[in-house]
Amino acid sequence: AVITNLTSQNATILQLSIPDKSSYYSFSSSEELQLFLDTVKSLRQEAVKREMGHSTLPLTPAEERLDREGRTKWERRQRVRKRVMEGEMKGRDEATERLLS
Repeated sequence: AVITNLTSQNATILQLSIPDKSSYYSFSSSEELQLFLDTVKSLRQEAVKREMGHSTLPLTPAEERLDREGRTKWERRQRVRKRVMEGEMKGRDEATERLLS
């Protein structure tokens, strides 16, 4: 995730970018911004703990659904990446055979 902080006279605007999309958040004070950033950091740390099996907090049904959707999307991307790599290798093998014959 990439975080960009844009400050104006009246508000602070935060752009949070992940590979699929960008989200914008507006804060009226630097304290609100810091609270948001601290919350994001703690949630990220909790996700790391959960992935390692060290989390003591149970998942809500919504979190379980999001984890399942994220895992499915990641697996789909891996399958596509594998097919693309196999296709590239097949093309390379055919080109090599033509050069050698």
